[in-house]
Amino acid sequence: MKRKITLIFVAIFFLSLFDSCKYEDGPFISFYTKKSRIEGYWEFHKVTVNGEDISEEYKTQVIQFMKSEKCIWFLDIETSSIYDMDPEYTDVGYWDLQNDKEELFIDIVTVGRDPFSLTWEILQLKFHEMKLERYENENRIVWELKKII
Repeated sequence: MKRKITLIFVAIFFLSLFDSCKYEDGPFISFYTKKSRIEGYWEFHKVTVNGEDISEEYKTQVIQFMKSEKCIWFLDIETSSIYDMDPEYTDVGYWDLQNDKEELFIDIVTVGRDPFSLTWEILQLKFHEMKLERYENENRIVWELKKII
């Protein structure tokens, strides 16, 4: 009996070391922190507004989330590559996890353009997949992103 109790406590201890997830679409458990899963270059796999697929409008766009909580939104990857940023096709800003890490806040502050902020509910945050949702003017917008680097 003492051995079973010890095993249960050991199991609980090891499970608490992992960054468990509370997102609607998972994962249930992850070996990576939430911030480390967000870091990287993300392409728009699928974008919908009220269920209507508008992914074509985002096919040349990529977002980079950096460890320093800065972000770069490449608006046209065919014109401005991730290695040669053309300011005309690139927005820069900051990102942060908010509301007990259930929301991703993106603040775009590119010089010469109007700043804007987006707050997304995180539905899924895997190492190579992220699904975000927000409402704007009663429209449900969903981004399904895939990590490319």
